[in-house]
Amino acid sequence: MLRPLLEYSDSYQLSPLTVLVDPLRARSMLGADADPDMRFLFDKQLQEADLVCFTKSDLYPEYPETAALMFAILARRQGKAWPRG
Repeated sequence: MLRPLLEYSDSYQLSPLTVLVDPLRARSMLGADADPDMRFLFDKQLQEADLVCFTKSDLYPEYPETAALMFAILARRQGKAWPRG
């Protein structure tokens, strides 16, 4: 998403990319029955993210488990560690 804009870095300054994630949507993207095209887009957005922010976490009591599961799966898929805070 942001990489093509880097060629204009002398004109623009890019801020960190924040990706907002709905916990319910994240859980559906982690399932085996998730649409492969949607999963690809979901993974790519998270790969490029500088910051991942879960939205609506107050509505989902299972949020901490969903976040932990998502980051564990993404770490395996992408081969990178995900800092948490």
